[in-house]
Amino acid sequence: MKIPWQTIVQPTIEEILRTASVPGIVIALAQEDGSVEHLVLGTDGQASPLRADTLFPIASITKLATALAILRLAAAGALRPDDPLVNHLPNAAAARKGVTLRTLLSHTSGLPDDVPPELAPYAPELDWPTLARACLATPLTPDACDLQQRRVWPACHHRRTGDRSPLRDRADCVGADTTRHRGIPGS
Repeated sequence: MKIPWQTIVQPTIEEILRTASVPGIVIALAQEDGSVEHLVLGTDGQASPLRADTLFPIASITKLATALAILRLAAAGALRPDDPLVNHLPNAAAARKGVTLRTLLSHTSGLPDDVPPELAPYAPELDWPTLARACLATPLTPDACDLQQRRVWPACHHRRTGDRSPLRDRADCVGADTTRHRGIPGS
């Protein structure tokens, strides 16, 4: 009889939690048939028991997962990085002219760093549906309409062509250059 993976890894995970003074963890494992199995250990920061659907404030880690998902879908031909956001999320407040999957991935779309706190206050009762609604309702920043023309594309043009235009925002330029020149399908 096959031993469940949770039984095998649980002692090691419990030791890591003790050693690192981490109150709890949720591990999800996707099976070949598409089902998901969980190992849930410990509590959250307020000593509430964790559940398989507990939300964690993981912040920027989601950027990697989102980018990988988009690139896999692009490789499979399901979408292109230069698709307008409106093609995939027509009800999103940010689904406006010039906002593409590529501009979202390179942080040049004009979205703010986080959802407005009034739409999804970070509290123990925050759930996925509320967070999803907040993401869809988050508008572009006020200067987003001309963000690409004023700041990002002139800077990238300078890096690619040697043109002496002022380099205003090197971080955005590097992000845009990376997505455009590192082999992302549709580049």
